[in-house]
Amino acid sequence: MRKALIGLQALLILVLSGCLKDERYEDYQMGINVTDVPAVALTEASKSPVVQGVTAAAAPVVVNGPLITLEASKPASADVHITLAYDQSLVTAIGLTPLPAGTFTLSTLTPVIAAGSNSVQDLKMTVTNSTALDPSLIYGVGIKIVSVDQGYQIAGNGKSVVFGLAIKNRYDGIYELTLMHNAAWNAFGIASGVADIYPADVHLITSGPNAVVTNMPDLGSSGQLQPGWVGGVGYIDDYTVFGATQPKYFFNLTTDKASSVVNLAPDDGRGRAFYLDPASTTSGYNPATKQIKLEYFLKQNGRQDLWIQAVFKYLGPRP
Repeated sequence: MRKALIGLQALLILVLSGCLKDERYEDYQMGINVTDVPAVALTEASKSPVVQGVTAAAAPVVVNGPLITLEASKPASADVHITLAYDQSLVTAIGLTPLPAGTFTLSTLTPVIAAGSNSVQDLKMTVTNSTALDPSLIYGVGIKIVSVDQGYQIAGNGKSVVFGLAIKNRYDGIYELTLMHNAAWNAFGIASGVADIYPADVHLITSGPNAVVTNMPDLGSSGQLQPGWVGGVGYIDDYTVFGATQPKYFFNLTTDKASSVVNLAPDDGRGRAFYLDPASTTSGYNPATKQIKLEYFLKQNGRQDLWIQAVFKYLGPRP
């Protein structure tokens, strides 16, 4: 009984001692002291570079600029004035190409976080002469905070950000594909004479000023292959893709007519290749509807050439 009482007393001492003041802790000699050091930060700094796709256009193109926030527990009690500056050394340091001077402007380099708010979210960047930019490059603009007032600091981990621009040509986008073949490969189980909508959206991705390559993200590793139909004359059983094929479509920038189609995939011994149908008068891009119609052939050693008609209906821009 005496041992039980001693054990109970020891337990009470331990519990009660947790309620007593620990002078070393409260004097910040041990433990963690959490303080509020208000600062201003570029919110997307941790994600830098922040790359946006921009479709090249003769008119100025406007994209979202940086988000700026207070790293503080309360909104600003008075207007917080911030000074920003361009720093293109940030761009070259990560291997991107700096946007040429004079081709971009931020809506302001002196934004203000208004009293009662904790962020600036309406900054915009305007890019001019984007048609002169190289779609094979990713351009960048480096932005940094150089000063703030009202006693705020510049956050060490949020003081700079790089905004990247991937230039897209006018054929770039997400499309719905309607596909049809002729009867050349019926003997190999390929459908013919019937058109239908392919069950995966096609991304046409800029690959130079006047060319796009294909990808169907829903199909994973098969997404870059030429799509097709399994079936027979006048009917479709299923969809498929053709191995050792990766089409790249070229257009005439003056007329928007298709100029060629090539196969980017390595030859696996079957000699698969593409070429435009020389009899087609409608292969090309319609700028009014953004629809693309392509009529071309798939070649393979020992087989007749397979005629393919692909009609791409524009659904929207790629991210």
